[in-house]
Amino acid sequence: MVVAALVVLPYAHTYTHLSPFDELVHVDYMVKAQHGELVNGGELIGQTAMREQACRGHDIESMSFPPCRTKVFDPTKFPEKGYNTAFPDPPVYYWVTAPLASVVDELPGVDSVVTAGRAVGVLWLGGGLALTFLLCLRLGANRVAAFGVTLAVAATPVVAHSTATITSDAPQLMAGAGLCLAALAVTRRRLSLWWLVLGTGLAAGVKATSLVIVGLVVVFLLLELVRGRGGAARTGSPSVADGDENGDEDGLAEDAAGDAPAGRMTPAQVLRAVAAVAVATGVVFAGWAAVGAATSMSAVDQIPMREAYRVDTLTWPNIAVNILPLLSPVQQGYQPAFMAGITIALLMAAFNLLLVAGVIGAAWGGWVRTEVGRLGIATVAAMVLSGPALVVVIYLGSHSYIPIPFRYGLGLVPPAVACLAVLASRRPAGGVALALLGAGTLLALLNSTL
Repeated sequence: MVVAALVVLPYAHTYTHLSPFDELVHVDYMVKAQHGELVNGGELIGQTAMREQACRGHDIESMSFPPCRTKVFDPTKFPEKGYNTAFPDPPVYYWVTAPLASVVDELPGVDSVVTAGRAVGVLWLGGGLALTFLLCLRLGANRVAAFGVTLAVAATPVVAHSTATITSDAPQLMAGAGLCLAALAVTRRRLSLWWLVLGTGLAAGVKATSLVIVGLVVVFLLLELVRGRGGAARTGSPSVADGDENGDEDGLAEDAAGDAPAGRMTPAQVLRAVAAVAVATGVVFAGWAAVGAATSMSAVDQIPMREAYRVDTLTWPNIAVNILPLLSPVQQGYQPAFMAGITIALLMAAFNLLLVAGVIGAAWGGWVRTEVGRLGIATVAAMVLSGPALVVVIYLGSHSYIPIPFRYGLGLVPPAVACLAVLASRRPAGGVALALLGAGTLLALLNSTL
């Protein structure tokens, strides 16, 4: 939580504009949630959110808004003719953030609902970092390596921006780490399947982009069917990561080919778990789609965005080009002016290279015979396939083509860095190197925001 506060609070204080990633509509959704309301399709943005946008401005120079002192704002003077385009998002993020923001808003020094809502990002980031750190340990990483990658994740620009602004992307780090931890515990027979089902439902209730991490979990579970059938493990002799200080069974140990661990799932249990995860996801998505269809107003068809992204057919180039955005979940992407610097760029380039190498190394070295190998394979599959899969899902749901942004891969960050931390733990100075990278990244961020 201390690290999260060091990231979120200075960033939110320095970044006074509303984010170009639709923070205006997310602010409006949160304000309406504070009054017990949902955002219906075709509903206009309220006066509170429009005033925040007019007074705070935008860091896209080509966009202009009415004067801050305007008594009553005209929604048509705002993007998308003033329609709230966040209505497809399920309400979980807003229902959690709204009451907490109401409490923060009463504290001394809090000057607006945006400041209060952004401050809640400390809890979203703090929870995500804690679960990411725990995931690294559960896979067998040592504490130094786990701490290093956790620091690096916290200070990554895409993570910092998504948790220091009001957006439904904020819980994705927590969802990704939490679902991976639940899947690990279920495959080890240490947790009831119902906890994984509950976690899947909550993740799906945050945003449709949770499909990315749900897909990863499904692949990880299915790989349980072939563990022990993948031939000799590529890593050679069985080993335990030096990071599991007590040498217990949570370390990175290869599964013996003919002597399955006592807690191993049967094929029937694996298929039951996969079916349960798929059903939980489908029920939440279908239920929310039904609510949206029942509550949408006819004006929903007048939203400019719906027509701008509408396509008659989906072409292969549309699909293929979207492999790249999620190929590494911490790509630099958008950065506000105060974050544009050579130091951050170099650190992010190094982190990206290490992250991709770590995931591929875990997948190749461990293969299906080790736990970290199976998670590495599932993560590689998710990084390559999630972008095209989201494009297809969006097209099937709305006959639209929307290029997939980097931030949609936030749920993949925890399993990716966990793979990296485990591999680093097997090198004499690997953990220290990751700790130095994490500390350097955090210091670079603080130098830009303080």
